[in-house]
Amino acid sequence: MNSSEPSAMAESPARVRPASNWIELFAIPIVISIMETQPIAVGLLFAIWFLSQQSGTSPLDGWSLTLLLLGLHWWAMFVKHLAQGRDERLAQPLHLLGLFVALALTIGLEIAMNQNIPNLLLSAALVIWAWRHGMEQARKGISDEQLITSFKIGFVVLLVVLVVALLYANLNTSAVLLDALAQALPLFFLSGLLALSFTRLNTIRKENARHAPVHSRVDPTRAWLVVLTLTWGAIVAGALALEIFSFQTIAAWLQPFWNFLGFIIFWLLYAIDVLLTLLLYPLLWLFPSLQQPLPAQTQQHNVRPHQAGPPPNLSVSPTLLLIGRLVLLALVLIILVLIIRAVLKRWRLAHKTDDDEEEIREGLSMGAILKARRQERQRSRQQRDAAFTLEVLDPNSARARYRELLQTIAWNRVALARRPHETPAEYQQRLQILLRKATANNGEHDDAPPDPVILAELTRAYTQERYGGRPLDQHEHSYLHKWLPDLIKRLTDSST
Repeated sequence: MNSSEPSAMAESPARVRPASNWIELFAIPIVISIMETQPIAVGLLFAIWFLSQQSGTSPLDGWSLTLLLLGLHWWAMFVKHLAQGRDERLAQPLHLLGLFVALALTIGLEIAMNQNIPNLLLSAALVIWAWRHGMEQARKGISDEQLITSFKIGFVVLLVVLVVALLYANLNTSAVLLDALAQALPLFFLSGLLALSFTRLNTIRKENARHAPVHSRVDPTRAWLVVLTLTWGAIVAGALALEIFSFQTIAAWLQPFWNFLGFIIFWLLYAIDVLLTLLLYPLLWLFPSLQQPLPAQTQQHNVRPHQAGPPPNLSVSPTLLLIGRLVLLALVLIILVLIIRAVLKRWRLAHKTDDDEEEIREGLSMGAILKARRQERQRSRQQRDAAFTLEVLDPNSARARYRELLQTIAWNRVALARRPHETPAEYQQRLQILLRKATANNGEHDDAPPDPVILAELTRAYTQERYGGRPLDQHEHSYLHKWLPDLIKRLTDSST
């Protein structure tokens, strides 16, 4: 508190809506588009088979549907951004322009691919639905309820197609639906989980940015955001790979890596087998009776050190080999995450800001933390000493009179002291509630004005001098000099 005086311009922190971030612009729209694409693509295949009783190609594949949903959603967000602060009727031509371009591109590509009339009509209907859906998402925003509703509808569609495909398992068309479901179900559930997580995380980040103090805005969701971002990147890359290449092609590419994991597991089991043999050999020497049932194994172990590789008679269960591969793959992923975390931590240390102070402090030693705290206390003491170095005022000015009131009340009645962000008018209103209750004991003079009037005169004179540069005249000076001490005395009286 500078000069123990309230500032009329002090206000509570503005509740400003945080600016849009990459989560709203990229992460959430992309994963939602991937999630909504899966039931639509599978539903189109099912509808074509149900109507024609034969396998056919969908008018729009998964990749085209994802681009259509995402593009129209981004266009609606762009139009909404342009229309802010303007007449909403200006946005209608832009929305129609987006619909016209999407229809022209989709139908033009369908005609180039020699699609029939029903497929063209179905593609046009999908474009119109995606256009309206994108406008609704941009207008209302993506909420948890809307996302959960879309997830439920998509899950019901996939479940119905799965049941029908299993009931008609003897048909060749069922294999096509099952292949589509095998690709759609993992992407649907993973992208839905990511979309809901990003939506909740974005809400938490907005609330933290809106309510946390500006000088101490530490992001508590940074680690969770990194994990979600890595998972989001993996899901997007997997979706792109499945749309561009077939599952068999991707499996063929990953087969060498899978074989390499099996090779490592095989050698690890072989090393464990040899190590156990060496450890158990002294027991066999001390207890010769144990050597009777294990003659063949002992001979095999004596030959193994001279072989160049694992012996062909070392049998490994396929289940054990699969478990070992999965465990090794999990260890590789954990090491990769730890490396990324270390790189990000080093980057934050190199770009240290005030918001990162709390996270950086967690990685310091005890001595460094104590040293930092001593420096903080020293800076705080210096700032406090500077704050209590009051400006020298004219003792006959209204500012000096107002300072006298504030200091006396703060020293004697802490509950009535002025609050940091309280303006003179607000402080006057709070004190007047108390003064009205004590109007009967308003001083020793019969001609004394009411206490609320004295307080109002002091506040008016202070405000005019502090912010308008108008000093006290002789009448105001005499008035405050005569009646202000009595007002202060009654305010600081504990019985008031």
